[in-house]
Amino acid sequence: MLSTEGHQASEAAMPPGIKYTYLFEDYLAATRARAWNGVFGRHTFWIRYCIFGAIFLAIVSAQVILDYVKTRGSPDLGSAALTLAGFAGLMAICWLLEWYVVRVAFGRLAVGDADLALNFESDGIHWSMAPHSGTYGWSGIRDVVRTPKRIFLFISKSEAVVLPRRAFMSENAFAETARYVETRANSEAKPL
Repeated sequence: MLSTEGHQASEAAMPPGIKYTYLFEDYLAATRARAWNGVFGRHTFWIRYCIFGAIFLAIVSAQVILDYVKTRGSPDLGSAALTLAGFAGLMAICWLLEWYVVRVAFGRLAVGDADLALNFESDGIHWSMAPHSGTYGWSGIRDVVRTPKRIFLFISKSEAVVLPRRAFMSENAFAETARYVETRANSEAKPL
């Protein structure tokens, strides 16, 4: 367990550096995690589909009621079923379009499919990739979000350093690093 007392205790518990390739799945996870900063928190990514669903169900219900009133008999359930099928198709297209946009954005990133090296130092996280390098100071990390597969260190509402589970030698090393960055960033991790 890490001690938050004193600079030397933090130095002694400093985790080793990691190296990994920044994959599309990391970028997609970071994109979805950024949505967690929204009004609805972790559910922000999916809430839009619920809102679309509620709007379309209201439209279908209104159509069925209008059909019933016009015919003074049974409503045309075929058109309602067709509308619902159209809604399902529209949601699938929205999901695929979003995935495509994220995929295109990932292809334009310098870090996309690049080999990254991260070292945890007393002044921050030192990162390097060919031909760039830099440092993120601990005071610049606004939030730490931990999931079973990744740790996200948010530099801003739209930027995050991703520490994937696969980059660590063991589950224990992943957990220790999570505790270390939470302590250094003075932030509480949000559970999945």
